[in-house]
Amino acid sequence: MSWLRRTVATVTCTAMQSARRLPQRLSRAESDHRRHDKLLMGAIVELNQGFRRAYGARRVHQQLRQSGLSCSIRRVSRLMKEAGVHASTKGLYVWNPGGHAFYTSASNVLAEDAPPSGEGQPWAGDFTYIRAPSGWL
Repeated sequence: MSWLRRTVATVTCTAMQSARRLPQRLSRAESDHRRHDKLLMGAIVELNQGFRRAYGARRVHQQLRQSGLSCSIRRVSRLMKEAGVHASTKGLYVWNPGGHAFYTSASNVLAEDAPPSGEGQPWAGDFTYIRAPSGWL
Protein backbone atom coordinates (compact mmCIF):
# COMPACT_ATOMS: atom_id res chain seq x y z
CA MET A 1 0.00 0.00 0.00
CA SER A 2 1.41 3.37 -0.94
CA TRP A 3 1.91 6.25 1.45
CA LEU A 4 -0.87 8.29 -0.16
CA ARG A 5 -3.46 5.51 0.20
CA ARG A 6 -2.53 4.96 3.86
CA THR A 7 -2.84 8.71 4.55
CA VAL A 8 -6.23 8.95 2.82
CA ALA A 9 -7.47 5.87 4.71
CA THR A 10 -6.29 7.33 8.04
CA VAL A 11 -7.89 10.72 7.38
CA THR A 12 -11.15 9.07 6.29
CA CYS A 13 -11.29 6.91 9.41
CA THR A 14 -10.58 9.88 11.64
CA ALA A 15 -13.32 11.93 9.97
CA MET A 16 -15.82 9.09 10.36
CA GLN A 17 -14.97 8.69 14.05
CA SER A 18 -15.46 12.43 14.61
CA ALA A 19 -18.81 12.31 12.82
CA ARG A 20 -19.91 9.43 15.08
CA ARG A 21 -19.01 11.45 18.20
CA LEU A 22 -20.87 14.58 17.08
CA PRO A 23 -24.28 13.63 18.56
CA GLN A 24 -22.56 12.86 21.88
CA ARG A 25 -20.94 16.29 21.89
CA LEU A 26 -24.21 18.04 21.11
CA SER A 27 -26.12 16.31 23.90
CA ARG A 28 -23.35 16.79 26.48
CA ALA A 29 -24.15 19.03 29.46
CA GLU A 30 -22.44 22.40 29.68
CA SER A 31 -19.18 22.26 31.61
CA ASP A 32 -18.51 24.16 34.83
CA HIS A 33 -15.75 26.10 33.08
CA ARG A 34 -18.14 27.30 30.35
CA ARG A 35 -20.81 28.25 32.92
CA HIS A 36 -18.19 30.28 34.83
CA ASP A 37 -17.15 31.89 31.53
CA LYS A 38 -20.74 33.02 30.93
CA LEU A 39 -20.95 34.43 34.46
CA LEU A 40 -17.68 36.31 33.97
CA MET A 41 -18.75 37.56 30.55
CA GLY A 42 -21.91 39.05 32.01
CA ALA A 43 -19.89 40.77 34.74
CA ILE A 44 -17.36 42.04 32.18
CA VAL A 45 -20.07 43.57 29.99
CA GLU A 46 -21.68 45.18 33.05
CA LEU A 47 -18.34 46.60 34.25
CA ASN A 48 -17.58 47.92 30.79
CA GLN A 49 -20.90 49.79 30.67
CA GLY A 50 -20.45 51.15 34.20
CA PHE A 51 -17.04 52.68 33.60
CA ARG A 52 -17.82 54.53 30.36
CA ARG A 53 -16.12 51.76 28.36
CA ALA A 54 -12.75 52.99 29.58
CA TYR A 55 -11.53 49.82 31.34
CA GLY A 56 -9.18 47.41 29.59
CA ALA A 57 -8.52 43.78 30.53
CA ARG A 58 -6.19 44.62 33.44
CA ARG A 59 -8.58 46.97 35.20
CA VAL A 60 -11.57 44.71 34.54
CA HIS A 61 -9.54 41.83 35.98
CA GLN A 62 -8.80 43.86 39.13
CA GLN A 63 -12.47 44.75 39.56
CA LEU A 64 -13.57 41.14 39.09
CA ARG A 65 -11.04 39.93 41.66
CA GLN A 66 -12.18 42.61 44.13
CA SER A 67 -15.79 41.51 43.68
CA GLY A 68 -14.81 37.92 44.50
CA LEU A 69 -14.80 36.31 41.05
CA SER A 70 -11.78 34.13 40.34
CA CYS A 71 -10.20 34.49 36.92
CA SER A 72 -6.91 35.15 35.18
CA ILE A 73 -6.06 38.18 33.10
CA ARG A 74 -5.72 35.99 29.99
CA ARG A 75 -9.20 34.61 30.57
CA VAL A 76 -10.63 38.12 30.97
CA SER A 77 -8.87 39.21 27.77
CA ARG A 78 -10.25 36.21 25.86
CA LEU A 79 -13.78 36.78 27.17
CA MET A 80 -13.62 40.49 26.33
CA LYS A 81 -12.69 39.57 22.74
CA GLU A 82 -15.52 37.02 22.56
CA ALA A 83 -18.04 39.56 23.86
CA GLY A 84 -16.73 42.30 21.56
CA VAL A 85 -15.86 44.50 24.54
CA HIS A 86 -12.81 46.76 24.39
CA ALA A 87 -11.48 49.84 26.13
CA SER A 88 -12.19 53.09 24.39
CA THR A 89 -10.68 56.50 24.98
CA LYS A 90 -13.09 58.16 22.58
CA GLY A 91 -15.42 60.52 24.38
CA LEU A 92 -13.53 60.51 27.68
CA TYR A 93 -12.22 64.03 27.26
CA VAL A 94 -14.56 66.80 26.18
CA TRP A 95 -13.33 69.32 23.64
CA ASN A 96 -14.64 72.83 24.18
CA PRO A 97 -14.18 74.88 21.02
CA GLY A 98 -13.83 78.59 21.62
CA GLY A 99 -12.67 78.22 25.23
CA HIS A 100 -9.26 79.65 24.48
CA ALA A 101 -10.79 82.68 22.73
CA PHE A 102 -13.01 83.34 25.74
CA TYR A 103 -10.17 83.35 28.26
CA THR A 104 -7.84 85.43 26.08
CA SER A 105 -10.54 88.04 25.44
CA ALA A 106 -11.02 88.76 29.18
CA SER A 107 -8.66 91.52 30.21
CA ASN A 108 -6.80 91.67 33.51
CA VAL A 109 -8.51 94.55 35.35
CA LEU A 110 -6.26 94.28 38.41
CA ALA A 111 -3.11 94.75 36.33
CA GLU A 112 -4.26 98.25 35.40
CA ASP A 113 -4.53 99.36 39.06
CA ALA A 114 -1.63 100.25 41.32
CA PRO A 115 -0.20 97.38 43.36
CA PRO A 116 -1.93 96.89 46.73
CA SER A 117 -0.14 98.56 49.63
CA GLY A 118 -2.25 97.47 52.59
CA GLU A 119 -5.40 95.79 53.89
CA GLY A 120 -8.79 96.24 52.27
CA GLN A 121 -7.40 96.44 48.75
CA PRO A 122 -7.79 93.81 46.02
CA TRP A 123 -5.18 91.06 45.90
CA ALA A 124 -5.03 88.27 43.35
CA GLY A 125 -3.05 85.10 43.07
CA ASP A 126 -2.98 81.73 41.42
CA PHE A 127 -2.37 78.54 43.36
CA THR A 128 -1.87 75.25 41.59
CA TYR A 129 -1.85 73.51 44.97
CA ILE A 130 -2.29 74.34 48.64
CA ARG A 131 -0.75 72.31 51.44
CA ALA A 132 -3.18 71.64 54.29
CA PRO A 133 -2.82 69.49 57.44
CA SER A 134 -4.94 66.77 55.79
CA GLY A 135 -2.81 66.75 52.61
CA TRP A 136 -2.57 68.64 49.33
CA LEU A 137 -5.64 70.42 48.02
